[in-house]
Amino acid sequence: MGGEMKRKGDKEEIEEMERDFEKIWDRAERVEVVTPPKGKRKSILSLRLDPETLRDLDIYARKNGLKPTVVARELIREGLARGGIKLSPKALLEMLDQRISD
Repeated sequence: MGGEMKRKGDKEEIEEMERDFEKIWDRAERVEVVTPPKGKRKSILSLRLDPETLRDLDIYARKNGLKPTVVARELIREGLARGGIKLSPKALLEMLDQRISD
């Protein structure tokens, strides 16, 4: 008997959630999703970073009101622009800090 009460309560809760969802769905604004043309699409690159580097990247990004992915992208661009000079992540962050501060 106790199991039946629980199942009935679960069923009522699910029905209530479905009604709530329908209300929210009805209020939602329809949007059009536009896919950029093939030449304008961006690619995704997964990177493995050690915890310390990721933490430093996150701290730097937050301090400058940026997302870590934006900072990482800029660091990569800057490194490539420098002709492949090998710099430590800390040095690259300092260079980016100077560039943003100027």
